[in-house]
Amino acid sequence: MHTIFRMEALTTLVKQIADALAQAGIPYQVVGSFAVYLHMMPVDPEAAHVTPKVEIVIDVRHLGQLASTISQTGLAFKGNADGLIIRAREVEPGLAGVIEIYTCVWPRFPEPVRSTSGILVAPIDFVVQEMLKRKRLEDQLLIKDLDWARLITPEIVSLLPQELQTRLAEVRATK
Repeated sequence: MHTIFRMEALTTLVKQIADALAQAGIPYQVVGSFAVYLHMMPVDPEAAHVTPKVEIVIDVRHLGQLASTISQTGLAFKGNADGLIIRAREVEPGLAGVIEIYTCVWPRFPEPVRSTSGILVAPIDFVVQEMLKRKRLEDQLLIKDLDWARLITPEIVSLLPQELQTRLAEVRATK
């Protein structure tokens, strides 16, 4: 029960940030493990989990608006030296983790989809492809979760380059 409450609190926080970005006209989308979580929740909520980091990407052209937009949410944040990552720490006791907002050149990212919670999230085929490229253990585990929930469809596999299809087969073969 405590874990579910924390995930609800985290989802509420991400929704708060997403709403602020949308209201300011800043295109965004959630990527990484939280994107997997948002895709899995409607399919298999018991299996949905995340790492302690939520990643949100925004268009670099909106970097100047980002600090004021985030500060309006009442969250504490700090940027790194080049201003590309902002860490927003939740003030609720017991909710560990950070939300990292990355900037990017937007055309590199596909059109996001709206999750059941209303948050814009990278499409599942893009999430799978990026996780297979990174080859990290946490990404392999998330790929296995997506596979377990049958979200990696034959259509998604057919869209992967051969190298990533091979990588997916390797991940599927691990125990």
